[in-house]
Amino acid sequence: MIRHGNLHKGQSTDTKSVDELRTNYQTLKAGLKAYEDYMESLIPADKELKDLKGVAFDAQTYYLVQRFYTFGLTVGIILGCVLSAFDTEDTELTSDMNSFADGIMVLAELSKMFKPLGSSYMQLCFQAAWVGTTDPSVKALAEKEMIEYLADFETGYTVERLLSELERVSRHLRLIDPYTK
Repeated sequence: MIRHGNLHKGQSTDTKSVDELRTNYQTLKAGLKAYEDYMESLIPADKELKDLKGVAFDAQTYYLVQRFYTFGLTVGIILGCVLSAFDTEDTELTSDMNSFADGIMVLAELSKMFKPLGSSYMQLCFQAAWVGTTDPSVKALAEKEMIEYLADFETGYTVERLLSELERVSRHLRLIDPYTK
């Protein structure tokens, strides 16, 4: 859809792809809600550690589910960005993407205990949160976290390059510019 953006440019009237994308987006939203409910159900009701082995398994399962949920939020932002390029009047998309970005940033705190390697996936999630949100405070927090993660991995990737590429990816996901080097 992104590569062949003829519909976005007004050169095509075939809306089947957009309808399919909207259906997939709505399905993802419903799945994310169910996954969030499941993730919350894994948190033990009582705080006592009666069965240490069981609690350890539940914690391990919880953090695995949390990772998948965070990736789901990331995919939601990506689909929302593309869909919002076609439907600029849908304010629910903006609200959803802000909510997804907020969710990523809340879960970022919990993932910090697994730094650096166990939470390396968060860099992608922070980028999606930065691209998807319209809230300047969430954008600033995502940027701060990305910079911290850059320092953890010492790849030589500069902050300036990161921000430049984020801006380019944002424009690409919203079908403003083609993705070229």
